[in-house]
Amino acid sequence: MTLQDEIRAFMPRCEQEALDRAQMLRFMADHEDYLERGNLVAHMTTSIWTVNRARTKTLMVYHNIYDSWSWVGGHADGCPDLRSVALRELREETGVTSGRLVGDEILSLETLTVDGHIRRGTYVPSHLHFLGRYCASVTDVHLQGVGWTGASSALEFGTTGQSKRLEALRISVPNQPLAGGISYEVHAQGIGRMPAAANGELAGTEGESRRLEAVRVKLTGDLAAENGFSVWYRVHSQTYGWLGWAHDGEDAGTTGLSKRAEAIDVQVLPQGQVPAGYDASQAACVSK
Repeated sequence: MTLQDEIRAFMPRCEQEALDRAQMLRFMADHEDYLERGNLVAHMTTSIWTVNRARTKTLMVYHNIYDSWSWVGGHADGCPDLRSVALRELREETGVTSGRLVGDEILSLETLTVDGHIRRGTYVPSHLHFLGRYCASVTDVHLQGVGWTGASSALEFGTTGQSKRLEALRISVPNQPLAGGISYEVHAQGIGRMPAAANGELAGTEGESRRLEAVRVKLTGDLAAENGFSVWYRVHSQTYGWLGWAHDGEDAGTTGLSKRAEAIDVQVLPQGQVPAGYDASQAACVSK
């Protein structure tokens, strides 16, 4: 299915979407370069409305041109697969690597006006953005300077190469058929080991600018290690980068060194399996 077919198949929910869809299709039929920002009249863009699994939070970024908070998004830049563009923008703008689309279809369509502005020393005249928006779902993690972002309990979350600290996290094990869950403890700056949280509860702090330094994770109920599963996890730590893998309640990260945790990789695996690239000689926790 081409992008034109997707837009043609989109079912408008209001008059605005119906008229904007018709405008997009007319423009796409008359301009072969509708995917390129070099078309200074109008071009395709995309955005991604990102929510946590409980649908109680949404992820926003600050837009310099509009001087306001908005959803994550960007230009198609020649790519007709707006889904992949939206997920790429989510990764690049927020560091969230585990967003999953809620359905494959376009969530909404609209035409946005963009005032003339200076971009990298060059004047860009006023033009239109034809926007196709998607929806993504993630599990929560709180990052310095970003706020609540997200991750899956089986994937990496946080950021690397941006010097941002993890301040709090929530972990859950979604879409699993067994009666069980996951619990986790964090070691926070100025506090030390905090009480355990479980199944999406908050671990860490909000609004206090306290870095996380280490974490312990374990499975509960029918997911517990004695029932055939293990949880493996590792921490990307300031100065050290990715440390070794810990599992089933062991410490991962640093203690007593004042080093921020920047990202965490969590994987639930059948008992006896280890993560790809596992090296038993690499320490999972570095202590003073």
